Amino acid sequence: MVQPRPTLRLLDAAPAAADATALLGRIAARDEQALSELYRACAATVFGLALRIVGDRQAAEEVVVDTFAQVWERAKGYHQDKGTVLAWVRNIARSRALDRRRRLRPGRATQAEVADLASGLLARDEGPAEASEQSERARRVREAAAALPRGQREALAAAFFVGLTHTEIATTLQVPLGTVKSRIRDGLGALRRALTVAEEENR
Repeated sequence: MVQPRPTLRLLDAAPAAADATALLGRIAARDEQALSELYRACAATVFGLALRIVGDRQAAEEVVVDTFAQVWERAKGYHQDKGTVLAWVRNIARSRALDRRRRLRPGRATQAEVADLASGLLARDEGPAEASEQSERARRVREAAAALPRGQREALAAAFFVGLTHTEIATTLQVPLGTVKSRIRDGLGALRRALTVAEEENR
């Protein structure tokens, strides 16, 4: 299993989608070597995401450990219709990081914290360079996020990085609830369109 304090190694590329799916199949069959391979390929990316959410390196390392422990336990439940393996791992990491953030910082997030996290939408992951197709997708998302109005970026950060409800976001950002909903809807729409373009160009 994953060591309690990971040493994050930088690799040249994350595994291709087919290879990652094969690794997860081996993990589901309790192949610890496969878990180590997936960990080496993805841990630094997971760490970068966790660090942006929790804002503390030690806590982010603990999120990495929690994430891959959960990958080990849930590998049998992965299906390709849930997205790529990397996206699935990142979703687990995001959930674990949000849980950790809530424990570290109980209470409502401040508007300044939300604004700071919004910048994470524009940041590159701290970790290995991804395969070319994944890198292109990430670049498109960053470009789309950079083009979003500040209010949309902050609403998305509050919803997906901080885990606030729409009502909590409205209170934190001091805007009407309807405005929060429209900002999140419009922001997600712009990001989805950017991904669609990237996917069509890679076909």
